[in-house]
This record gives sequence, structure tokens and C-alpha cells, in this order.
Amino acid sequence: MNATKKMGSFKEALQLQGILLDRLSHEEARLQIAVLQKDWIALEACVREMKSLSAGVEECETRRNESYRSLKTSLGLKSGDSFYDVLARLPIDERQELVELYRRLRIGIAKVRSITDGIDAYVTATVGTMRDILDELFPERKGKLYSRTGAAASTDTSSMVVNHRL
Repeated sequence: MNATKKMGSFKEALQLQGILLDRLSHEEARLQIAVLQKDWIALEACVREMKSLSAGVEECETRRNESYRSLKTSLGLKSGDSFYDVLARLPIDERQELVELYRRLRIGIAKVRSITDGIDAYVTATVGTMRDILDELFPERKGKLYSRTGAAASTDTSSMVVNHRL
């Protein structure tokens, strides 16, 4: 396979991965809304869709890495050479297109990471607040207990039924 075909394969993988990450970030934003609204049915649907998209992103990542390594080899570069070393060996028009696709990929990754961090912060704060409330309501659950060996032992975590009408 010549360098032009390898370049096309790499571009295609970059473009597809960017699209998949954009769809994943959109779905994750829907997940965030479902969590905030406590819409568990929508949350389950989002999780199913995100699993499918994640598998696609992972498969695309494998293809992109393989095509990138193949492109580097065809350009006479070593495995340790950077993406910018690859760009330096390409014609200007190819270089600009690759930079744009790479930038879109990085933006897609940043969007997914940002939404994930937002969900994580919200869930962590909510769980902490709920734990504090339960500790106040049930003081016997407060604090850490330790076994004779010094390992942390959990308190009784019996189930609790919450009446949503209260």
C-alpha cells in the first residue's frame, strides 16, 4: 500500500473518530440532563447508546493507530517520531487537512472529558451530601470502624425504603 492510500486510511479514521466522539459527547450531555432530572429511564437509554458508541470509538482508535503507524513507516519515520514529524513530511494541503482533523479530534476528546468531569462532580457532591444527611439521621452509622487487624470494616448497610411523598 503506498503512502497516499495510507494517508487516506489515516484521514478516514481520524474523521470517523471525531464524528463518533462528537456523538458520544452529545449523548453524554443527554446523560447529564437525565442525571440532573433523575430520569432513570432516559439514563438507562443513554447508557446503552453510550456503550455502543464507546465500542465504536475504541474500534476506530485501533484502526487510527494502525493506519498512523503504517503511514509513519511509509514516510520513513521511526515509531518514536511525533505527529508533527509526520506533518513536516507532507505537502501543505495534506498537512492543513490533517491538522484540522486532529484539532477536531482533540476538541471532541475535551468535550467528552468536560461533560464527564461535570457529571462526576455533581454525583460526588450529591453522594457526599446524602451521606452527611444519613450520618446525621443515623448517628450509629457515623465514623469508621476497624477490625482487630486494623482493616477498615463497614458499618451495617441495611437497606432503607424512602417514601417519595414525604
